Amino acid sequence: MRRKNSTQYMERHGTVAPGHDLSGTNLEQAGDHNQRVTLHAVHVNGSVTRNKLAEQTGLTTAAIANIMNRLLKNRLILDAAPLHGGRGQPANKFAVNKDSCFLIGLDVDRDHITLVVLDFVGRVRARSSREIQFTQPATVRRFFPRTVGQLLAKAGIARDRVVGVGIAFSDDIARAHFPGQPSEYAAWASVLVDDLIRDVLGLSVFIENDAAAATIGAMRFGSGHQYRSFFYLLITAALGGGLVVDGHYFHGATGRSGEICLLPSRDETGEESQLRNTVSFEALVDSLMAVNCLINPEAILIGGRLPTLRRR
Repeated sequence: MRRKNSTQYMERHGTVAPGHDLSGTNLEQAGDHNQRVTLHAVHVNGSVTRNKLAEQTGLTTAAIANIMNRLLKNRLILDAAPLHGGRGQPANKFAVNKDSCFLIGLDVDRDHITLVVLDFVGRVRARSSREIQFTQPATVRRFFPRTVGQLLAKAGIARDRVVGVGIAFSDDIARAHFPGQPSEYAAWASVLVDDLIRDVLGLSVFIENDAAAATIGAMRFGSGHQYRSFFYLLITAALGGGLVVDGHYFHGATGRSGEICLLPSRDETGEESQLRNTVSFEALVDSLMAVNCLINPEAILIGGRLPTLRRR
């Protein structure tokens, strides 16, 4: 089992695709890219004909035909109802096969652990969550193997249908300090979260910053479909952000783009602090205005969950 960045694997295999960008390339040896773009176009449309796919992606009808044959052979797409109304034979329409394969998602945050089973279109088939303040590595080690089998059984999914495990995990979970944070929470500085679940399913594990994972999820499965460029604000126990530019997630030069939580702010006494420590509606509005002026995205999307950490 290998530890990878999620985007590298999922873009290659079509489980994460470049937002609203449906442009393909007819260059030779670009099969992976073209398959990913085509599969995403099928997903965006719900059901679609070969001719419509060629129009949207810019690929030739012959290239689309070859890609669709491969996707059909691997059962990643299925024949949908034929399209009637024109002359001649009705055109076949195709849709993503939501049951073609499944993924496990694990979110480890400062106030909870959540485990989900996802199908190929991102729908949650089963979920389990535990509200735990400052989750320790040992808790994750116990929780994952005990829970994953239960969820797969509940969803009626065989283990051999699962193709990978994705983990959303804050980059600075050990460095950032929160009120009430115990000293033993620093254990995360010397623990790789994938090592805690390495041998449970024998699958590849893909780790992504939690805000980046949420942004890519919105781009692939959520309302990010509507926009070529958007900023995503993730509200959790901390605060995070992600940026999509021209249909692609933008990591930045060092992988730290969208770190809105690090913006300077002031607390109630006027002392300078970071935004994550002084989050308020007013502070968020000011920061999002700055994002809008600097980047000018089509939209700012907000998601996540209200934190349960008790501030002292």
